[in-house]
Amino acid sequence: MLEPLTAAHAREMFRVLSDPAIYEFENSPPPSESALTERYRRLESRRSPDGREQWLNWVVRLPTGEAAGYVQATVPEASNPRLAQVAYELSSAHWRQGIGYAAVSAMMRELQEHQAVACFVAVLKMVNHRSIRLLTALGFRRSTLDEIAAFGADKASSLCPEDDECMMVRGRLAEPVSPSAGGFDYTPTLRGPNITLRGAQPLDLPALQSAAADPAIWTQHPSPKRYRPEVFKTEFWDSARTANAADAAGDAGARSGSESPLLLLAIDNRSGQVIGSSRFYDWNPTERSVAIGYTFLITHHWGGSTNAELKRLMLQHAFQTARTVWFNIGADNWRSRRAIEKIGAALSHSVTREVQGQTQVVMRYRLDAPKIT
Repeated sequence: MLEPLTAAHAREMFRVLSDPAIYEFENSPPPSESALTERYRRLESRRSPDGREQWLNWVVRLPTGEAAGYVQATVPEASNPRLAQVAYELSSAHWRQGIGYAAVSAMMRELQEHQAVACFVAVLKMVNHRSIRLLTALGFRRSTLDEIAAFGADKASSLCPEDDECMMVRGRLAEPVSPSAGGFDYTPTLRGPNITLRGAQPLDLPALQSAAADPAIWTQHPSPKRYRPEVFKTEFWDSARTANAADAAGDAGARSGSESPLLLLAIDNRSGQVIGSSRFYDWNPTERSVAIGYTFLITHHWGGSTNAELKRLMLQHAFQTARTVWFNIGADNWRSRRAIEKIGAALSHSVTREVQGQTQVVMRYRLDAPKIT
């Protein structure tokens, strides 16, 4: 049973949400019962302070009367189609019993019947396999790049490659667009003195898995098991695939078949070895801007000139079409922020958004065409 959340729920929900197993992949427990009470008091209005979003929260109540967790939905008033961003947390004592499936299903039925919601969106860490399995069972699928863009610039910018977040969708959030739409080629062939970048093909997966198979690459990564071939395929390769690849046939740099991901392989010119990859994403033909991210290299090429050459090749290509390149970096990711600043990118602004009473901050770094030498 779902019951609307109020401040009176804070005491029992604090006990539920203090379960450390809930936070294996993302989020953190409430700091105190009083802090949770204050947050729930703000949520009782069921609306954001500016009135632009509905904040809908329910406690998941078991037949025994015990609180098992919560489900929530953020519903923007101006969205078209009408959408809801959903989230949920359930005590680990109630996992694998169908309770999460039933609770999220009940919430979605409520939103469809009483809020006319036509599309559901969930943003989560790609390493969060339990939630991915649950959402898949509920009919969600991985979003396309165009759907991420349609989700809204401020929200889409929070999907940081450095943080390995992904978006899953049930319903249609955006009409499919060619990967080369608007004149930008996501998968060019770029040759430098030491490396070559080219678009990945389905047959390249084993070579890229081999490059990623060193555990040292992922030691400080949110997904430290990505060196395993099956994990790498699910979290990295499959996330870069697009159903629109076939639509790009005939465009510059387009590849045949819908199995090709929008990835650039990095190849050592001397040995011919695949040594990593990177990616263009989020092309905006109106603003003539594009983003660069999802980069990794084998450890032999750390600390040298390879990463700088890779970025230089990608920036030179980008500025043949784009006026601006963006790098979206989490506020606390100082290593990535310093690396981006070294190539001349400047902090443009931070995006701060409140979702269900919690603040998320993303630093948006900008590099304009005139700065390239």
